[in-house]
Parts: sequence; structure tokens; C-alpha cells
Amino acid sequence: MTDNVVNELIDSLRNKAKRYASLWQLIRHQDQIPDLAVRIWNAPDVTSILLAELCEHYGIVQNLNMTLQASRMLCNVINMIKCLAMHPDTRVSCLKANLPFYLQPFMLIQSNQALYEKPCGASLNVLGALMMAHDSFATEYALKMDLVPICLKYMETGSISLKTTATYILLTCLENTEGCYYVCHQIELASAAIFTLGNIVRSIREHPALPIVRLVIRCYIQLSTDEGIRMIIRLNLPEELKDAHSKFFFGSYQRVKSCIRELHVKVYS
Repeated sequence: MTDNVVNELIDSLRNKAKRYASLWQLIRHQDQIPDLAVRIWNAPDVTSILLAELCEHYGIVQNLNMTLQASRMLCNVINMIKCLAMHPDTRVSCLKANLPFYLQPFMLIQSNQALYEKPCGASLNVLGALMMAHDSFATEYALKMDLVPICLKYMETGSISLKTTATYILLTCLENTEGCYYVCHQIELASAAIFTLGNIVRSIREHPALPIVRLVIRCYIQLSTDEGIRMIIRLNLPEELKDAHSKFFFGSYQRVKSCIRELHVKVYS
């Protein structure tokens, strides 16, 4: 995608009639535009337009009037906010402008329909991206937005797709040194995480879902780096994970079995 085309698409965001298609093209090709975040941030009025689009969707979500096109538009706007939050040259400005804060209503959805869950998952991914930056300011911002309790909520109540996204974001938090410290040094929060992880393991015994199982086990492994939390895990580890050689719903899937063995080394050694 040429510079001229990128500039034309960014300019088109100011045109309501062209905004949906232009935003979709920019998000679709963002990997080919390494300075997209900087261009968006520096384009007059564009950030305000993105914020206005978010606000327009609040009523749609609250009144459960979401359409497929509205859901896709919202996801594209959220993904552009993520682009701004991820780029090192726009991240601090994005956070100081408090843009991710405007995603909160989409992380408090009351519907399990995909039209609502996809914007919710996209919003969680913005906070996950902040944790992956390993930037103290970004990490503190994400944690203050109640990233962990929100993830635990959807790990319990979401569809398998949203459960997987929320579990991945929790793992991202736990793989961040400050994030793991934050969780492990709040005993109620750490206990809630362990309880929720156990519920996921028990809930999928009838319908094995290996990707989420691996994420759950890796969350346990990260939590077990804290000695006090390790004891709680040892006392509350689901039966399905206590036998490193169990073929319960993991069968011969080597990557899962390898994770279980690593978990046992962490918890029982």
C-alpha cells in the first residue's frame, strides 16, 4: 500500500460515508504501515472522530441494538485505538488522553451474542497490548482499569471464544513482572484467579478445548512463581491436572502434557 493511498484513506476517515470502508482497509493492512499510529495521531481531527464513533456505539450496546455492520465498525475503531496504544511513539500520548478508558462500556456487556462479544474481546486485547509493552506506565494504566477482574468475569461467563481471549489476556498480565506481582500480592485476587482457572478445567471435561487448557496451565505456572500462591495452587489444583500422566481429555497431545509436567515441577518440587 503506497503512502498516497494511506494518506487518502486517513483523510477519508473525516467523511462519514467513507469511514467504514477506509477504516477497514487501514486495519486490514496495518502490518504494512509501520507508522500508521503516528499518522493517525498526527492527522487533524481523526482521533476525535474515533472517540466520537466509540461514544455513538454506547447507546447501541446499552439498548442491545447491535447490527453486524455496527459491530464490525466498532471492532475496527477499537483496533485502531489498540494500534495507538501499542506504538512506542503514540502510547504515552494515547494513555494521557485516556482513550482506552472509553472502551470500558464494551467490557461490561450483558449479552453472550457474538455481535457484542467481539467488541468486548477487542477491548480486552487493547489492555493486553498495554501489558505486553512491558512499560510501567502502560502496565499501571491497564491494572487500574480492573483488567484482571474483568478477565476473570469473562473466563467464567463468556463463550468459549471470549473465555479463551480473557484467559490469554490474564496470562499476558501474569507474564508481565509487575502484573504478576500485582495479582500475587492481593491474596483475594490471586485466590479468585485460581478458583476461576479450576472452574474452566472442570467445565470443559465434556467438551475438551485444548488451546484454552494450555493457557490455563500456563497461568497456573506463572502464579506458582510466588511461594505463598504456590501453596494455594497445590491445595486447589483440579483433579484433572494432578496426574502428569493422565490422558483425561488431553489424550496424547504432547504440548499440553509438557505444560502439565512443567506445572508439577513448579507446584510439587
